[in-house]
Amino acid sequence: MLSLFRIRGHSMEPKLKDGSFLIALTIPPLLSKPKVGDTVLFRDGKKKIVKKVKKIEGEKYFVEGENFSDSKKYPPIDSEKILGKVIRII
Repeated sequence: MLSLFRIRGHSMEPKLKDGSFLIALTIPPLLSKPKVGDTVLFRDGKKKIVKKVKKIEGEKYFVEGENFSDSKKYPPIDSEKILGKVIRII
């Protein structure tokens, strides 16, 4: 399945600019596991967040933004929180 999302914020600049759109492949991670370097969409409470995968340890994904001066640090996220992989930026 494909889903369209709008970016809000600057943490992924210059790759993803505030207000731009992205298409995410929302196949369950069991069928299409993200790899290091992939940009993923995941759930953090009620919010949907986009970050880049920097490291994977077992079922834990370590993610960070592209814009280090404007990116919140996230603890490792569990694979079940990943909603999909970004496949296109519009």
